[in-house]
Amino acid sequence: MKPIRENSLRVTVVAGSAKTIQGLLAYLSDAGVNSDALKQLPEPSAVEQLGDALVIFPDDFEPSTVLSTVESVQTLRPRVRLLLITSAPQRYQLRGTIDRVQPPILLPKPAFGWSILDTIRDLSAHDEEGP
Repeated sequence: MKPIRENSLRVTVVAGSAKTIQGLLAYLSDAGVNSDALKQLPEPSAVEQLGDALVIFPDDFEPSTVLSTVESVQTLRPRVRLLLITSAPQRYQLRGTIDRVQPPILLPKPAFGWSILDTIRDLSAHDEEGP
C-alpha cells in the first residue's frame, strides 16, 4: 500500500451527535484534512466508500451494532485506520478481531481533535514503515 500523504488523507467521522460531528469536522478541516461524516453506522455495502480513517463514537450506538460494523470494516477494508472514541473502552478491548488486522484503536472520552488526528497520523506513519 502506498503511504498516505497528509493532503490526500480522508477521514470519515461517525457519531450520533451533530455537535460532535461539527466540532471534529471543523478541526480536521482547519488541519487540512479531508473529512466527511455519517450520523449512522455504515452498512456493509457502504464500507468501500469510507475514508482512509474511520472515527466512530460508539457510545451513540448499540454496542452489538458497533462490533458488527468493526468486523465489516476489518473484513472489507483491513487497511482503514479505525478509532473508537468511547467512555467505556473495556467494552471493546477484548472483542474478536480479524487475524492479522490492526485492531481498533481505543481512545477514552474526552478525546480532542488534536489527539484524534495525532493518532491517525501515527497509524499512517506505521503503515509507511511497513511490517
